[in-house]
Amino acid sequence: MTKEFIQLRNEINKIDNQLMILIKKRLKIVDRIKKFKIDKNLPFEDRRREEEIIRTKAEKSGLPKKFVSSIYKIIFSESKKDSKFRE
Repeated sequence: MTKEFIQLRNEINKIDNQLMILIKKRLKIVDRIKKFKIDKNLPFEDRRREEEIIRTKAEKSGLPKKFVSSIYKIIFSESKKDSKFRE
């Protein structure tokens, strides 16, 4: 492998690490929202909000909506699970 190739892989690794940090941060904020909604007796799931997020993120990023949707479906699914592992 060339030096350039290794540098490119290192860049990807750094981006992946940043993604994981941001996803974990997002999940912690979701936990706070979940607690707020429970306290106020509000439904946790909001399909309209989920669709809005997917649509706007696809538009702003220029990425295909199907791709953005597949990423967010996983994030939304994890957001709805128990939050014990996020401590």
